[in-house]
Amino acid sequence: MKLLLAVFVVLVAFFIIRRASRRKQPESQVGMLRPVPRAASKVQGVPASSSESRDGELAEGAEESERAVEGTAREQPSEAVTPWSTQFNRADEDRPPIDAVMGLDFGTSSTKVVIQNPTLAGGRSVAVPFGNLAHPSSAYLLPTTLYMEENDRLTLDSASDGLALGDIKVRLMEDPDDRDAVVWAGVYLALAIREARGWYLNSQHRDIGHRRLRWSMNLGIPSAGYDDEDIARGFGRAAALAWRLSVEEQSVDLALARELESGDLDPGIELAVVPEVAAEVVGYARSPRRRNGLHVLLDVGATTVDVCGFVLDEREGEDRYNLLTAIVESLGAHRLHAARMSALEKSGARADSGVLEWEDPLTPIPDDLAGYVKDGPVPEELHAANESFRKRAVTPLMATLMALKRNRDPNSIAFREGLPIFLCGGGSQMRFYRSVVKESEQRFKSVTTATSVIPMTLEKPLNLSNEDVDELAFSRLAVAYGLSFDSLDIGEIQRPSEIEDIEVRRASSRDDFVSKDQV
Repeated sequence: MKLLLAVFVVLVAFFIIRRASRRKQPESQVGMLRPVPRAASKVQGVPASSSESRDGELAEGAEESERAVEGTAREQPSEAVTPWSTQFNRADEDRPPIDAVMGLDFGTSSTKVVIQNPTLAGGRSVAVPFGNLAHPSSAYLLPTTLYMEENDRLTLDSASDGLALGDIKVRLMEDPDDRDAVVWAGVYLALAIREARGWYLNSQHRDIGHRRLRWSMNLGIPSAGYDDEDIARGFGRAAALAWRLSVEEQSVDLALARELESGDLDPGIELAVVPEVAAEVVGYARSPRRRNGLHVLLDVGATTVDVCGFVLDEREGEDRYNLLTAIVESLGAHRLHAARMSALEKSGARADSGVLEWEDPLTPIPDDLAGYVKDGPVPEELHAANESFRKRAVTPLMATLMALKRNRDPNSIAFREGLPIFLCGGGSQMRFYRSVVKESEQRFKSVTTATSVIPMTLEKPLNLSNEDVDELAFSRLAVAYGLSFDSLDIGEIQRPSEIEDIEVRRASSRDDFVSKDQV
């Protein structure tokens, strides 16, 4: 009996060790991607359109996802399309194809997709819900996270027990010549493309009429990265690899991705890498609110803030975006939250239970400092950390304003009549970042002859058919929406390096000097 018990214990220990060793991913596979915490839960009531974690089968129930778009259920095809499909089932071969442009906003924390049919009347566009793969806060936010399971299968499904890997976009930005960085980004984007395209083909066939589709895709890139040839090329290769992987008639895996990346990538469709700032204001440029001239855009994401000064004008009927300045800093809402939590921990005060899950970068954070403390007053350490972060956030916006006034566009009428500033992105609704704009305006006016800034918001366009997307939600979809236009229709985009400074004689000494404290 004792012998049998000993054998049993040894066998149990063997299987536990074996399973643990399989769960540990080899460094050669994972590379430099960062393991990340998991999202808290799934979006309830909206099924996923497809998932590699279900052996390549598309999930049923696109009818429920359709309600988020039109508010009405649609008849579904008798058979779901395959993950690599690019056409509707029973596509009409006798009619000419129509264009389908996928706008892919590849964010550091989440990815958004809008698909537009620009040749249809009104240019019908639809934001893609990601069902059970989406972040709990919104069906339209797909976390930028990969999961590697025991058998090295890669999936977007956080219900998987695999290792969660993040920093996919960050790694590509930091080292765009790293082939592994391109491969990882390509794999993630390929899975995202399959999800988006699969949902579209399963749910939009009635509105499109089973027409054949002529696909193209635009991938967003930070405005600062657009002026860097290496980064632009790295994003372009990741986009080409992603589409190629997405149409291969097999599961997406690292071996296939590395094989394709090592060759001459031909995606088979038109691809473009477009600055996010230009894409973000396409709706504004096509609206009655449009005004030509100098603008500033401050996009607040979970990880970064992207500040860009640009001139919008028109030449021969084509919109033109002259990007004058571009700064990207790690000062997003999640970074603010981390600084606050660090200060709270150092103070010894008890944190409120609602803010302890701060690792998830897509979870909304408290706007009021009192929301961080369980009992008692807000500690001085927390006030100090908040103010220190505010000063850091003011710096890139103030630097942008001063560069525009000094030598990038010093003669702009906007400095006399009001400079439009767009505050966009997921963190744009926070009072903290609105105060950053206000403080920057006050400092800017105190050291120059400029009069004021005009706060601007992005309005939901009429041709975006999702009924559950209001202007607040559209702020997070604006880049993907702009990217869903044909790249030629977006307009001409000039990089900062292509535009020379303007030297003028200053009429006021106030425009000549700004101290370190003022920037």
